[in-house]
Amino acid sequence: MVTVSLCMIVKNEEDVLYRCLKSVHDIVDEIIIVDTGSIDKTKEIAKEFNSKIYDFEWIDDFSAARNNSFSKATMEYILWLDADDVLLEDDRVKLKQLKEDIDTSIDAVMMKYNYAFDEFDNVSLCFYRERLVKRSKKPKWHDPIHEFIGIDGNIINSDICVTHKRVHNDSDRNLRIFEKMISEGKILSSRNLFYYAKELYYHDKHDDAIEYFNRFIDSKESWIEDIINACYHLSICYSVKKDRQSMLKTLLKSLEYDLPRAEICCQLGNYYIDEENYNNAIFWYEIATTLKKPENNWGFILEDCWGFIPNIQLCVCHYKIGNIEKSIEYNDKAALYKQNSSAVIYNKNFFDSMNKSENKTKSKSKSMKIVQVAPDIYTLPPTNYGGIEKIVYEMTEDLVRRGHDVYLYAPKGTSTSANLIAYEHENTWNEQAIVEYVKRTLPDDVDLIHDHTHHSLIGREYLQVPTVCTIHCPVKNSVKHPVYISKRAQELYGENYGFQVYNGINIDEFEYSENKEDYLLYLGVLNYSKGTQHALDVAIKTNQKLIIAGPVHDQSYFRNEIEPRLKDNPNIQYVGAVGGDKKQNLLKNARCILFPTFFEEPFGLVMVEAMACGTPVLALANGAVPEVLQDFPELICHSVDEMIEKATEQHFPEPNQLRKYVIEKFETKKMVDKYIEIYEEIINEVGELQPLRVVQVAPDYYPIPPKNYGGIERVIYDLTEELVKMGHEVFLFAPKGSQSSAKIINYEHSGVNPNEIVSFVKKHLPENIDIIHDHTHASVIGREKLSIPTVCTIHTPVNNPVKYPIYVSKSALELHAGGSGYFVYNGINPEEFEFSNKKDDYILYMGMLAWYKGIVHLLEVVEKTGQKLVIAGPIYDMEYHKKEIEPRIKSNPNIQYIGEVGGKERQNLLKRARCVLLPTVCSEPFGLIMVEAMACGTPVLALANGAVPEVLQGFPELVCNSIDEMVYKVSHLILPYPDALRKYALGNFTRDKMAKGYIKIYNEILNRN
Repeated sequence: MVTVSLCMIVKNEEDVLYRCLKSVHDIVDEIIIVDTGSIDKTKEIAKEFNSKIYDFEWIDDFSAARNNSFSKATMEYILWLDADDVLLEDDRVKLKQLKEDIDTSIDAVMMKYNYAFDEFDNVSLCFYRERLVKRSKKPKWHDPIHEFIGIDGNIINSDICVTHKRVHNDSDRNLRIFEKMISEGKILSSRNLFYYAKELYYHDKHDDAIEYFNRFIDSKESWIEDIINACYHLSICYSVKKDRQSMLKTLLKSLEYDLPRAEICCQLGNYYIDEENYNNAIFWYEIATTLKKPENNWGFILEDCWGFIPNIQLCVCHYKIGNIEKSIEYNDKAALYKQNSSAVIYNKNFFDSMNKSENKTKSKSKSMKIVQVAPDIYTLPPTNYGGIEKIVYEMTEDLVRRGHDVYLYAPKGTSTSANLIAYEHENTWNEQAIVEYVKRTLPDDVDLIHDHTHHSLIGREYLQVPTVCTIHCPVKNSVKHPVYISKRAQELYGENYGFQVYNGINIDEFEYSENKEDYLLYLGVLNYSKGTQHALDVAIKTNQKLIIAGPVHDQSYFRNEIEPRLKDNPNIQYVGAVGGDKKQNLLKNARCILFPTFFEEPFGLVMVEAMACGTPVLALANGAVPEVLQDFPELICHSVDEMIEKATEQHFPEPNQLRKYVIEKFETKKMVDKYIEIYEEIINEVGELQPLRVVQVAPDYYPIPPKNYGGIERVIYDLTEELVKMGHEVFLFAPKGSQSSAKIINYEHSGVNPNEIVSFVKKHLPENIDIIHDHTHASVIGREKLSIPTVCTIHTPVNNPVKYPIYVSKSALELHAGGSGYFVYNGINPEEFEFSNKKDDYILYMGMLAWYKGIVHLLEVVEKTGQKLVIAGPIYDMEYHKKEIEPRIKSNPNIQYIGEVGGKERQNLLKRARCVLLPTVCSEPFGLIMVEAMACGTPVLALANGAVPEVLQGFPELVCNSIDEMVYKVSHLILPYPDALRKYALGNFTRDKMAKGYIKIYNEILNRN
């Protein structure tokens, strides 16, 4: 048996040191503790284990401290641990055995370091470290930070694991040490470049991280595993910066160094999912599932990438392409890795509900009573032209086939399997007559109305019956439940609000043919915005035959632009509006369809109809065209000249590929499936009003509501008040001095102490609680795994390993949790924010004065523009403030720092500012100040980090991609109208919307449990 010294360096480790030493004290022969400045009970705890304690002045150099601890060792081998490490019982047994059996020719033993864990205590990140080293080899530590032992000789791998159980984290320490090294002029080694880049990455300094990752990779002096890991993190940086090309290039570059790693394959899969190229994503995820996880590799291993992530993502991909059986199969495989994952459970419940939904058609009693309201222009189905009417007809017929009780409002002469209620008015385009007639004759006990009229007038009536409105035209109809027919239309006209469903066709109605005749086809209404004139340009310049089919809506346009050119060219034939067999024959036999629309086309149904017949479509890249032709980019034209070129070359996809694509993406069944999901979601909102007993757990920083600064506390207050208003029984754990309509349970401790929150909540938890909502920064209640379902809102840019995480933006969910979990936007109480059209001549910064909020960039903007600036908020780091910020404020008479503000003073500052600046350099989880400012009618100029593009998606001109752009916009941008800003804020970010979002999640989780 050999002897072992345990060597440790510590500082203020009273929360973890006992646990560490308890796990190993009876195995080692001496304990060396080098203390670098503890002011708590660390030394007293160390003495309980007969440790030899030495003081060492901290000099920002971990290697120096560790080498000092090694120098005190007297045994044959040295074991080193950090205070928040522990040996579990199985590993204790293995270490005892190793101590007895070790061959003394062995110079070092590598042990796996289980460094990070998920919400179920599964290892999520591990790697090997040189844990046990022979003292006679004179082991020496290198590098001030992310230090390592340089030792040669006989090194073996062991199956002993050291488990990392972090309680506290000085997240800025490592970065500070690196920046100090750089400021002192020290040259970073290749290895230092790698770890410095990772620290920048962890601090959301993505631009700097990109620079240093690239410098590290270009150095070509490092270990391959680190290079591949750098490529992985670099790709994420590029993704955050929306540099898709560099992201893909980086991931593919990693394959030059060695065989694919599962981490890289999963990132490639993520890339293609974001591109909605699900087949390519499937390719990379499937590779990840076939790779064998390296057992003795010393590199970083992200465990989820070697099992759970590729399988759960394959579930998503196969669902997206309509392969439900495969989707279920891969969700089951993902469950083998994480049976209790919220994503797995959600998917299982979803598939179960899907099966139940399909079974509903067998039971009339479970069907919905639905009213479809068609326009009054064409009968259903339309004889010739009438894309909207065709969609309404197919949808209605499919709903009837599924067993729903459907009533169809439509013109006289309509044929339908539904209950027809024919319009009585004779004149068409009379939407007001439609509204009055529907209101007068609406059947009793209707579950939902679906309005397809051009201006959604039924939806604007705000009837008692839930009403969804499909926006078929390129317009913005202000209704409660809009449905857009493409993502582009939703983005452009709906400002990303509402739902989106692609149009679908009955594939059996479209005859397929591989035999094409020698003519081009234009099929659709003849008008200027549809680009009929460009179809003629293509035919004339390529000297090809062209058939034009469709109604004329603008006689003047037809007489002046189209008719003269028809007469001059025998190759061009106009056949009028067509339908039935004639339309079928034209579609299936055409060499190619031309779709030269140059307005923002909401969908373009004729493209889908043509491809269903195996006929290619050449289309200008406007509106939804890139979406509809997503898998065939060679058919998309960016100019009429390019369309002429492609019509000449005729390098088209195979007809069977085109038809298969339509079957996968644009069948009526898929369309109706999505509409039924929307119907049920809207109808179920009524069922979500059942009162719940809810516990809200606030942090212990500020009272609820906060007097001045405290965005998280403000959100908790508004959510709590709204839940009480909705009729729920709410209990609020919060600091003394809090006020609420809920039942307040005040913390008894003073100061910030997460452990006290946990013990206090567990001790004073009311009985019969339905759900707990944890808002603490580290989600300390969620980590306790109580028997009561617990959701955790992650208000800060971190990934807390809990069962039911809820992020405050979609970008935060994707960045910190890989899309696994929920997100709900923060909301405000509109009544608390005064609106003003009048603005004073100052710029405002309101928030924490911290480096990660970009406070130095704020000063830079003002210094370069000469604008007056008012700064309001608390100071995050006084030392940093006095060194970097205060001198610049004092030297500039245009800058005024007024400290924290609240109440009327805060209101006046917000509503009278010409503009608010948010130059955040971190991945901002939400940015509540943006919504508060807009509610006052005040614009916000913000750097495009984190959720900024999401929150400001209605005003992309306010998003800045650099400080230089912010400087320019402060001086030159024509800012949006104040009333437009308030309307946008109140339409998307109110506390009632926030509360409804949380209630929906509460109920979903309660249904699971």
